[in-house]
This record gives sequence, C-alpha cells and structure tokens, in this order.
Amino acid sequence: MQSRLFSEKAIYAVASLLVLLVIVLALFQHKWFGELSERESERMKSNLRNGAFQFSMEVERELSRFQLLADAGRVASSEERGVVLRQQLELWHAATAYPALVEEIYVVNDRASGAWILQGNQLVAIGYPPADWRAPLAVPESWRRIGFGPGPAVFLKSDLRQCCILDDASRGREPEDDQIIVSLDREFLLDSVFARLLETYFGKNESSGLDIAIVQKQGETTEVVFASSATARTIAAERADVVVPFPGGRPPGGFGARPGSQPPPEVMMRDRQFPERPFGRESMLEIRIRHRAGSLEAA
Repeated sequence: MQSRLFSEKAIYAVASLLVLLVIVLALFQHKWFGELSERESERMKSNLRNGAFQFSMEVERELSRFQLLADAGRVASSEERGVVLRQQLELWHAATAYPALVEEIYVVNDRASGAWILQGNQLVAIGYPPADWRAPLAVPESWRRIGFGPGPAVFLKSDLRQCCILDDASRGREPEDDQIIVSLDREFLLDSVFARLLETYFGKNESSGLDIAIVQKQGETTEVVFASSATARTIAAERADVVVPFPGGRPPGGFGARPGSQPPPEVMMRDRQFPERPFGRESMLEIRIRHRAGSLEAA
C-alpha cells in the first residue's frame, strides 16, 4: 500500500515537473519568436530603406544626364549653339530610357532679359519668361542641386517642371551668361519615370504588399505628388515604416545607426564641390513606405 502511494506521488511529481518544463519551454519559445520577429522586421525595414535610397539615387542619376547639354553653354555663337544643343539632345535621347521626359529646351539670359527656344537646329527668340524661370543662382530657394561629383551642375525646380544646367564656372556668382533650361513633362516624370523605378526596386504594386507615396514639401505644407494606391495618400511621416528624403536630403537620424556616422563618399564629394550656400540641403521630396497591414511589425 505504501509502495503504491509512493508510486502515485512519483507520477504526480514527474507530471508536475513535465508541466513546469513545458511552461518554461513555452516562455523561451515565445521570447525566441519575439526576437526572431523583431530581427525580421528590422531586416525588412533595412531592405525597404535600401530600396528607397536606390530609387532616389536612380532619379538623380537620370536627371543628371542633362549635363550633356552643358557643352552648348560654352559656345559663343547662337547659331552654333543651336546646332550643338541639338547634337547633345540627340546624345541624351540615346542615353536615356525616358525620351518623352523633355518637352522643350530653352536658353535664358536673366541679365539681358532674353530667351530663346530650340527649334530644329536653331535657337528662336521668344518673349522673356516670367520670374519663376530665373536661373538657380538668382532664386536659389526654388531649386535643388542633383547629381554627384564634378562637372556641370544640374538643378531641379521645386515645381518639377524645369531643370537648369550651370557650368562649373557659373558657381558662386550671379548668372551673367546664358542658362540652359530643360522643360520637363511633370506628369510623365511622376507617372512613368517614378512609377517604373518604384516597380524596379519594390515590385509590382499588386503583389508588393506596400503602400508608397512621394510627398513634396513646400514650407509647412506637403503635397502627395505620387501614390501607389488610395491608402498610400494617407501615409503620415510618423506612421511610415520608412521615410527617405531626396534629392540632396539626409535620412532622419543620419546615414547610419550610430551617431556621427559618415554620409556616402559620393555625397561628401558633392558637398565639398558645391557648398551649402546659396543652396540649402533640405530636400524637396520624400518617399514614404508603409506595409498594407498597417506596419511591418503587424505584417
């Protein structure tokens, strides 16, 4: 009888120990899954951040191709300049995947209040443009420099409708010479260039599981200039999984996880060769990405 009682107690003790072990294992498993989920979330954020940065770099790289037109600015004769501009424009057409991006090519001289449009191989005089066409060095607050490294500077207008090409010799002084203005098809830039590059780096909208918005910052206000879906238009910066400013912007918190981390070498080169003044470093646009589940953590 006593042996049987002892046997039952042993069974209860073993069962209790097994239950305790199961509980401990469940706690460890829960902690392990939590850490795994956190690491996966950080990995996904890193991938999205890298994709957004590559997208912004590709946009700048595409617009930087307009450096080809700078050669025409070094030609004194207007007749010869028209020929050179047409030749360089043909080279640009051969180099770009988006030939429909350019609407017209203009030459503008703010000092002389003169303006010309490229028609065929000739520059034809037109009425002097309004003030918002003035070259970047005259109204620097409306332009941002794009591209990296040495060579002619390409500037993007805040309305995303013009690019201006300035030769190296024009930096840091009032624009005395003719400036080349490239008129852009803004709708094509947003709906074709941006859309195609976003698909390249994030996949097709239907299968990516992501809402993506490109927001233009104008002082205290913001405008959504591109949205991958209706819900993407509602992404607030503080609720986005990833926010990357461009062009010429700085990611929130710097370029790396550690304080004081250095920007990429190409950005440092650009900053050395083109000083902050008279152009600020604040970006005009930013890309915001959020998982359709509400966040990467929820996904």
